[in-house]
Order: sequence, then structure tokens, then C-alpha cells
Amino acid sequence: MGYRHYMYKISKELVNEIKSMNYDELSKKFELTGEEGYFYIGNLPKEEIWEFGKLYWDDTADRIYSKGHPLFEKEEVMNELSDYVPYIVGKEGLEEAIEIYKNKVISMYENLLIDDKNGTASVKQEQHIKNNLSEWTRGWALNTDINDSWLTSS
Repeated sequence: MGYRHYMYKISKELVNEIKSMNYDELSKKFELTGEEGYFYIGNLPKEEIWEFGKLYWDDTADRIYSKGHPLFEKEEVMNELSDYVPYIVGKEGLEEAIEIYKNKVISMYENLLIDDKNGTASVKQEQHIKNNLSEWTRGWALNTDINDSWLTSS
């Protein structure tokens, strides 16, 4: 088990409204149903842009956070919500995320061209093709649910 990282879109108006609130004010406005005095950040009106998954193996999260600033101005609020690491990263953070993943894809394909401890290039290439073919033949590559805004989860 572990925490996943997400990127959300949230209105500037809402950010300006909540950024200076203390925890009690946030709790009153966005409390978790049935849990008086408990602020649940998931209750903020937002739109999910991307789920990064678990980012424990590299500096992806830190690189994205470095392009922004904390969502809340009060240190007590940021400390209380430290599991969520709520940051505003804007366009620069999104561009950094794209650059990180572009480089990961390039690295993955470069690795498929060399013999190394993970196998020979030809065996790694064959396995990569088989994995991708399996995703497409099983219907996992595209999401055709018209009620879901995600075209793919890949």
C-alpha cells in the first residue's frame, strides 16, 4: 500500500478563497460528511487531470513540486495535510511532468536497443511488443465508456 500522486485542475477563484483559511475554516466549509471538524481535501471542487501512481522510485514529484508553491499559506494547514502535499504548480509544473515522462519513454525505448542485465535487446523488444499487443487485444488500451472523460488509463 502507498500513496498515489494526482494532478488536479482547480479554479483560481477557489484558490484565492481558500489559500489563507485556517484548518477550522476549511473544516466548516468542506468537512467530510459525518465527520464534524474534519477537513477532507477530496471535497474541494476540482477536476482530475492525471494520476501519476506511486512516485517513490525517483524525483518526479519533487521536480514537479519545485515548479510551484503550497496551496495553503498557513503552515499549520500544510502540516495537517502533509499526506496530500497540496501544491499549485500551474503551467510550469504541467510542462515539467510532460518533460519527465517524455524522457522516461525515450529512456525505455533506448533500453530496448541494448543488451544488459535485463536481457538481450531482441528478447526485450519481443516482450515489449507482446505486452502492448496484449493490452490492445484485451481492450485495455482505449476506454470507450462515453460516461468517462479518460480516453485511456495508459
